[in-house]
Amino acid sequence: MPLNPLTTTWPLLLGMGILMLGAGLQGTILGLRATLEGFPTPVTGLVMSCYYVGYLLGTLIAPRLLRRIGHVRVFAALAALASVASLVHASWVHPLPWGAMRLISGLCFAGIYVVAESWLNDRATRTNRGRLLAVYMLVLYVGLGAAQFLLLLSSPQTAAPFMLVSALISLAMVPIVASAQQTPERAVPHPVRYRDLYRNSPLGVVAVAVSGMISSIIFAMGPVYARLSGSGTRGVAVFMAVSILAAVLTQYPVGRVSDRMDRRTVIASVCTLATLVAVGIVAFGPLPRPVFLALAALFSGSALTLYSLR
Repeated sequence: MPLNPLTTTWPLLLGMGILMLGAGLQGTILGLRATLEGFPTPVTGLVMSCYYVGYLLGTLIAPRLLRRIGHVRVFAALAALASVASLVHASWVHPLPWGAMRLISGLCFAGIYVVAESWLNDRATRTNRGRLLAVYMLVLYVGLGAAQFLLLLSSPQTAAPFMLVSALISLAMVPIVASAQQTPERAVPHPVRYRDLYRNSPLGVVAVAVSGMISSIIFAMGPVYARLSGSGTRGVAVFMAVSILAAVLTQYPVGRVSDRMDRRTVIASVCTLATLVAVGIVAFGPLPRPVFLALAALFSGSALTLYSLR
């Protein structure tokens, strides 16, 4: 085991950073384009939620694929399929094909996350796990946040953003494939019942569930909310970037703290802070935009650290 696991995981982190540029742009452009096309908000919500149906399926399928064909091949195959799904979004603007492609995208990204996180867990130890996962989450959020400004490169009503998404997802395969000799050994997955998982780590299970709900709302419906609130493309990009990049500032410090004290205490503290901020936003009603953005950043910066603390 190398002293610094980052020396053996940097190709993975680089590939995931590029992938998140594509994923972040795709999620935002879909919500924004749906409002511009006049999709009813409930329909948009259903389309965007198809991603998470596919995500659930991906978590069931990916471990079996890892056992059979290995990390690199699974990553490459799923990234290629996700790249194609993005092009279908551009060529067929309708809720039904969009929902189907969102499901496929969710399946692919779930599988990619399984690859990435099993790779990281293979390199992690008890003393560096929090910091390594925090760096991983930092890379993800930097990519997702920076992707929001790619909205400004072309009109959301054209196929260009979807083509850029496809190119970025395809490019993410390069560092992963190039580092094939450094991948972990294939491991046989051991199924764990949810009841046993909850019994072993009840707070961790709850934290992951809450984190998933919060992040899905932010990433799926955040652009829709911003657009329906009267923001233009630039306003949508700023709102989403602030909400996502706030987590960049908090991931590593919170991860470092979790390595030095009981993770349950850290999880409880983060949840309490996020709850207080959310209550404050609702209680004070309409706020000046700078104040609202600051509170949104504080909320995201707290809530989006939960995943790396699990």
